[in-house]
Amino acid sequence: MAKCSLAIELDEPDRLYTSNDRIRGSVVVRADDDVQCKALQVRSGWATHGRGNIDSHDLHSEVLFQGQWRSGEEHRYRFDLPVSAWPPTYHGRFLSVDHYVHATADIPWAFDPKESRPYQVVSSKAPEAGVAEKATASPLVGGVVKFVFIGVALFMLLNPMLWIFGIPIAIGYGIWWFLKKYLPKKLLGQVEYTLNQESFQPGETLRATLRVHPTKDIAINSVIWSVTGTEVCVSGSGSNRRTHRHELFRGGKFVDELRILPGNKETLIPLELQLPDKPCFTMSLGSNQILWETKIRIDIPRWPDWNHSLAMQLAPSKEIVEAATVETIASGRGVSKPPTPAAGEEPDVTFAATLEMIQSVIGDDRQVDRIVDAVRELPMQLNLIPQRRELYSSSSKDHAYSDGHVVIGQTIDPVMPVTMFIPRSLADEFDQATDRPWSGEGSIVGYDHRQNRLQLRIEP
Repeated sequence: MAKCSLAIELDEPDRLYTSNDRIRGSVVVRADDDVQCKALQVRSGWATHGRGNIDSHDLHSEVLFQGQWRSGEEHRYRFDLPVSAWPPTYHGRFLSVDHYVHATADIPWAFDPKESRPYQVVSSKAPEAGVAEKATASPLVGGVVKFVFIGVALFMLLNPMLWIFGIPIAIGYGIWWFLKKYLPKKLLGQVEYTLNQESFQPGETLRATLRVHPTKDIAINSVIWSVTGTEVCVSGSGSNRRTHRHELFRGGKFVDELRILPGNKETLIPLELQLPDKPCFTMSLGSNQILWETKIRIDIPRWPDWNHSLAMQLAPSKEIVEAATVETIASGRGVSKPPTPAAGEEPDVTFAATLEMIQSVIGDDRQVDRIVDAVRELPMQLNLIPQRRELYSSSSKDHAYSDGHVVIGQTIDPVMPVTMFIPRSLADEFDQATDRPWSGEGSIVGYDHRQNRLQLRIEP
C-alpha cells in the first residue's frame, strides 16, 4: 500500500489552452506514514487512448521535491508547465487524444503513488510539416532504397531458384498494371484530377476539377466522386496486428448526365462539396491517424474503370479557437463535455454521471447496489487507467471471460477503483496501456463491496 497520496489541482481547470500557453497548479501530497521521497516529479504531455496502440509524448518534466514527509502532513507544490501545441484534444469512437498533467512520487521499496489530471487543448495551427504531415524522402534515403533494390535484383539473378517465386509475382503485377492503369489511360487519353487547394478548414467548401481529353468519342456510364474522413487505429504487432477503421464522414457527387466524352476536346467537370464543421483534423500520431481522402472513378462500360485518389487535409484555424473559447465562456463548460439534453429529451446515462451517483452514496451498500442494478450491462463509453493484472477470484467468476483476464485500475474523472474483465483479444492493448488512459466500450456489471471496487466488463 502506498504511504502517501497525490492530488493535482489546476488553477484554471475549465480553461481551453492553446499554443504557447502554460498550465499552472499544485500537486497536493498527503502523507499517511513517514515517507522518504527520492523525487516528486510532474510532467505535461499528451497520450492517445482507444482501439489503437498507445502513442504519447511528454513535453516537459521537472522535479518539485526531494526529501522526507512526516505522517499526517499535507504539502502543496506549485508547478508551471508548457502546453503542447499539437495535437488538439479529440474524442472520437476508436481514437481519443487527451492532454495531461502527470505527477509521480518515487518511494523506495513501495508502490509509487501516481496521479493524472486532464486538460483541454485547441490548436490554431497544424505542424510545420503540413497538416498532411507528408514525409519527403531525402536524397540519402532515395539512394539507400535504390542500392537495396539493385542488391535484391542481383541476388535473385545469382540464385535461379528464386526465379520460381519472382517471376509469378512480376507477371501478376504486370497484369494488374495493364488492366488497372494502362487500358483506362489508353482509352481516355489525358486525364487530370485536381483539388483547388490542399488544406481545408471545417465547414469550408471543397472544390475539385476533372479534366478529360480523349482522342475519340468515349461512352461512359457515370463519374463517381467521394470524400471520406476516417479514424485509422492499429493495435498489436506482428501476427496480432489489427487495423480498426471508423468512418467520420462520407460525401461526394454522382454525375450521370454526361454519357459521351467528345473526342479531341477537353471536357471539364467541376465538383463541389460542403465539408463538415466538426474539428476532426488530419492527424498522424504513429499507430493512430485521422485521414481525409478524395476518390474519383470514371465508370466505363465493358472496360476497366479509371480510378484516382488524392489526399486532402482538414486543418485548424484561429477562427475555430476563438469560436470554441466563446462557446466555453457562454456555456460555462469545456467543448468536449456532453451537451445538455433539449427539453422533452431523455438525458443519456453517461459513465461519469453514474460514477458521481455511486460516489455520493459510498458507505450505503444498498444504495450502491440499487444504482448498479439500474445501469447493469448498459453499454457505455468508459475512460479508465489500467494498472495491473490480477488472478481470478470468487467475486469475479460470474462476470469474467472464460479465456480473458482481470485487470485492476481506476476511472479518470471522477476517480474510483475498478476491476475490469477484459477479453483475451484486448490483452496486448491493455498491457500497453498500463498506467495510461484507455477509452473503449463496456458496461457496469457489479460492485465488489469487500474491495470497494466497481466491476466493469470490457467489450471486445
